Amino acid sequence: MRLGPRPLLAVVAVLAAAPPAHAADYAAALHRARLDAKASIAAGAVVDHGRVVWTAAEGGRATSDSVFSLASLTKTYTATLVLQQVQRGRIRLSDRIGRWLAGRIPPAAARVTVRELLDHTSGIPDYLDDPQVSHDLGNPNHHWTESELLDAVRAPRHRGRFSYSNTNFILLGAILRRVTHENEGRLLIDDVVVPLRLTGTSMLRDSSFAARVADASHLPNDVWGPIWGDGGIVATASDVARFLDALVVGHRLLRPATVARMLPRTGGFYGLGIYSDTQLIPGETLYGHDGSYGGWYSYGLSDPHTGMTYVVLLRGGNDDVETALRDIAAG
Repeated sequence: MRLGPRPLLAVVAVLAAAPPAHAADYAAALHRARLDAKASIAAGAVVDHGRVVWTAAEGGRATSDSVFSLASLTKTYTATLVLQQVQRGRIRLSDRIGRWLAGRIPPAAARVTVRELLDHTSGIPDYLDDPQVSHDLGNPNHHWTESELLDAVRAPRHRGRFSYSNTNFILLGAILRRVTHENEGRLLIDDVVVPLRLTGTSMLRDSSFAARVADASHLPNDVWGPIWGDGGIVATASDVARFLDALVVGHRLLRPATVARMLPRTGGFYGLGIYSDTQLIPGETLYGHDGSYGGWYSYGLSDPHTGMTYVVLLRGGNDDVETALRDIAAG
């Protein structure tokens, strides 16, 4: 399932712990990470103030142009698209989501605000816990619709407390469609991909991107697509690093004041679709997100103080990846 925030894994720590490093050092760290995690394919990238200083992939036929499912790292992209609409005056963080979704979700859920979706304090249960959804997720050929996902929305429980729920970002995607009259995949192209000149990022399925999937497999409909605001993007490692750099370091996607609102408040760890980590580099606070779903793992962190951004993407592996990657930090 799409996982919530947890301590970012040590492969990122390796990349972050030894600057300045040569490409060979990064490549060796990536190789060890893949072996220790028993991943079939791995890719990584390092960006320094907007410049890609290293990117590579190994395993199978993967190259640095291979795309991986980002799973929940998608949430940072969705949050960025929402906050762009906030800047344009089309959405307010205080808006109740019933403004757009009344009649499609339970009345109690309609009273939740946009901010509560973004920071996971809505109390709305995770759609992945719905028995019917769980059953249908077992069918990789099931053609999902927004209507099915909205039908799985339930009334909030313990609203106001942090409780990570993928449903929050499904709802944000639905709101974006109603505000802009475009699907999130199109918005991603217009407001992120084109401005940053990314060539390996997509929420829309087409044959050219399908041929670039890291393990050459067919991604099921619940991993890749524009209705999945919680996890539907595929991208290369370097594109992810450039996105996080543009967001956190360069402020090229959102105004500085908006980024400040997005980042976690003092004493908190989760902001608006992004979280902080103070453990990997002593004295530094890094911002990013991770993702895990269906054997795809993504990790990305950006340091606004040093200007460095680190990303690792994995395909396959066991559930004990943290132990495997901890060995890298020790080495």
